[in-house]
Amino acid sequence: MYNEYASIYRQAGQSWLSLHMLNWLLPWLEQHELRPQTVLDLGCGMGDAAVALALQGYQVTAIDRSEMMLAQARLHAELQHATVAWQQADLTTWQATTKHDLIISLFDTLNYLLEPAQLGHLFQQIAAALAPNGWLVFDLNTPLLYATWPEHNQVVLDRDDLYIYNALDFDQESQIGIGKIVWFQRLNDAWQRGSETHLQAAYSDQHIVELLAAAGLSVVARLNRDGEPVDLKEATRVVYLVQANGVHNHSAAIPPILD
Repeated sequence: MYNEYASIYRQAGQSWLSLHMLNWLLPWLEQHELRPQTVLDLGCGMGDAAVALALQGYQVTAIDRSEMMLAQARLHAELQHATVAWQQADLTTWQATTKHDLIISLFDTLNYLLEPAQLGHLFQQIAAALAPNGWLVFDLNTPLLYATWPEHNQVVLDRDDLYIYNALDFDQESQIGIGKIVWFQRLNDAWQRGSETHLQAAYSDQHIVELLAAAGLSVVARLNRDGEPVDLKEATRVVYLVQANGVHNHSAAIPPILD
């Protein structure tokens, strides 16, 4: 996945969400007494969030399993004169080796871990990689969103030189969402067709809480993509802000900060 599609990913306009979340996330964390020096971006994709953080002075390590996406990320960093430590790794087998003040995994990256055991292993490694008082921030598509997928096939982009279409489906029994991305790109007066099939797992909030708890982690807050309190009964995406057990007063009300 994200191999051939990497060359047109940015043109599809799929880089905005990570940057949008950073706009409120960093002030939110600063209010809660974290001014991170070191950041780990898991599933960094095209590197937009990693580069943005590096340009603000953070020491950033960014990991993705797709060499094609990392190639695009390195080019983006070079053009922006940003320094990022890029690493190729599969999150299902990744092993923590260093500590980080902030660990992020944005734009439903963790939905791509299809087995609970894989996600549980990753949370264990994240717990080992969190510095004292560090934070984990990730977002997930919810089961409510995947249940609507068969009803929401979509045209992502329709330009004279590029057409991108998503054919969506959801297997209720396995709780797996199936997204087939099909695109047609005009190259030298000829159309070239490409496609990739992406699978994502639907995890309930309770399942996430249990997997985090098994790794010694606790949810401090659940917000929407705009940094506002989220209604779990209606949410199609949830942003989780997480710390190690005992670090934070989890019963406290925590208002978000918006830029």
